[in-house]
Amino acid sequence: MASGWWDADGTISGCVAAYSPVGAANLAASYTNLQNPGTYDAAPGVAPTFNTATGWAFNGTTQYLDTGYTPPQVMSMVVRFSDATASGESIVIGARTGALGPWIEHWGPGNMQFRRNSSGQINILGAPATATGTAGISYTDAYINGASVGTFSTLFGISGVSVWIGAGQNSGVLYRPWPGKVQAAAIYAASLTAGEMATLHTRMLALPVAASAKGLPIITHYHRQVWG
Repeated sequence: MASGWWDADGTISGCVAAYSPVGAANLAASYTNLQNPGTYDAAPGVAPTFNTATGWAFNGTTQYLDTGYTPPQVMSMVVRFSDATASGESIVIGARTGALGPWIEHWGPGNMQFRRNSSGQINILGAPATATGTAGISYTDAYINGASVGTFSTLFGISGVSVWIGAGQNSGVLYRPWPGKVQAAAIYAASLTAGEMATLHTRMLALPVAASAKGLPIITHYHRQVWG
């Protein structure tokens, strides 16, 4: 197994897949699972556009990647994104079918939603810097820019489908495609701690990026709604 930003050079365990399109040599190379090349490499349903300086760009209508990895109930994932232009609900990354998740989505450039399932969602309304930043989900908590923004009220349920990037799926059908750019993403068969999420935020920010995605703040205040 390889080591790098996705496991903080061996100090974070449980990584199953990690992708870093930013800095990749070309589109084909950007699909490589850096944790274990050749296993769970990203596969294009409809390929995003690619730029080594900004990563994958998804059009919000047809483009997505399938990681091929179906997560267990206890899992985590984290994504670095920029230039999100969603005006409605659109899924950045996740494994969704029906009401079961988990997934991370935008409700517009300033709003985000994190779901384990439809009754355990956390809405982050009007949070700063969510059009560009990092977002993560563990078994228990949701994170924006390395800081927890809430704990899930309900933890049951798992979708049993693979994680897609740039859109969700509804039993294999494209669902809520997302318009924006992804610089990096990682998936874990473990529930990451708050400290590990903060570390990943810092490590992901250190990856080569365009100037518009630099200098992101840690979230210190927000408004959230939790349904249980």
